[in-house]
Amino acid sequence: MDGKEITPTPFQKYLMKKYDLNRCNCILAARQSYLTSTNFMYIANEMIKRPINVQYYLHNTRTAKGFCTNFFKEFQHFDLEMKSQNVVESTYSRIEFLSSRQFITRDWTDIMIFDNFAHYKNFDQILNGISELSSYTTSKIIVTTSMRRGFTPFLKFWFNCFTDKNPFQPFILPWDSVKGRDLDFRNEMLMNVGTEYWKSEFECKGTKPTEASVSNFKRVLIEKYPHLKTEVIDSICRDATDYFTM
Repeated sequence: MDGKEITPTPFQKYLMKKYDLNRCNCILAARQSYLTSTNFMYIANEMIKRPINVQYYLHNTRTAKGFCTNFFKEFQHFDLEMKSQNVVESTYSRIEFLSSRQFITRDWTDIMIFDNFAHYKNFDQILNGISELSSYTTSKIIVTTSMRRGFTPFLKFWFNCFTDKNPFQPFILPWDSVKGRDLDFRNEMLMNVGTEYWKSEFECKGTKPTEASVSNFKRVLIEKYPHLKTEVIDSICRDATDYFTM
């Protein structure tokens, strides 16, 4: 890998710093935020630093094969070899692109990436597996997804990111976090996709939480962080719930 150079965009640098800061990350992003290309860039940069083994999870087998081919083409200069329809290897590193149906765990996996996580058909099964992994492995786990409107299981997972119930650090990337997206872009997309779809898929807003779920979230915060002032707790609750208010 000596002598290889990759120059990420400022947006990619920002996101990859987030990846580096925490072992477990959950990125909730607007549609078309170039998360996949950022994930590819992150893997490639890690390959430069050291030998790594990566598992990259996607919707299905067809998508996994396509992503494997794309990665192989994008980073040919790494002296990569396509070992199979869903595996790319260099002399030192191995990257598997897998369907979420093929969920497997290995002790030697350095990085696990779950792309468009909220849209997996077997979401509950994968979530249980990730929860176990985060507690007993040292693998870096990166969850990236757009919002799936009205999908309560992901909503619960997201709320838990703000407490000690899981180790994931939550980050939100709204539509205007991508360079070049301005009010003209917003107005054009609103005309094309409608208000409801726009709020869900681009503003990272989904189904409004029930009063009971918000109350429970606040109770957990008070129990976990008794030293925090009431106004701070209220502020955290607003920040968390605002992203799910239509």
